Amino acid sequence: MTLRRALVAYVGGFLATLTLHQGALALMHALGWTDRVPFVLQPTPPFGLPQVISLALWGGVWGIVMMAALPRALANTSYIVAGSVFGALLPSAVALLVVMPLKGLPMAGGGDVRIIITSLILNGLWGAGAALFIDLFGRARRGAVPDRVWTDAGRI
Repeated sequence: MTLRRALVAYVGGFLATLTLHQGALALMHALGWTDRVPFVLQPTPPFGLPQVISLALWGGVWGIVMMAALPRALANTSYIVAGSVFGALLPSAVALLVVMPLKGLPMAGGGDVRIIITSLILNGLWGAGAALFIDLFGRARRGAVPDRVWTDAGRI
């Protein structure tokens, strides 16, 4: 993976967190599905960043992981569907099975179906959004700056 592709993936994951993930959380909160509120600005340890920014930074990291895991050859719609499945499964599993216990919360929300479903929906939407942003940003620059330039001497 080139540095440019990693940057595109990071920005795509970051923006998907701020738009689709937090937007869907706002809708779920407004409908009474969850008590969690979106765009939480409370500082988080160890650096005191607002919680939503910390979440978006991690969304960028997950964007890089997603780009590395998904094949580049998928068509636009297939890439978005694959991103949604990736988001629903991997980040949700890590959040439910690793992060929650590290924060002193019961694993998988103590088996609460609403917590599990909320995680699957939010992270699935994040994955679809990240894949969409990655595809849009990657396509916009494909012709202008290729990932690799080949010459008679080899790759530059």
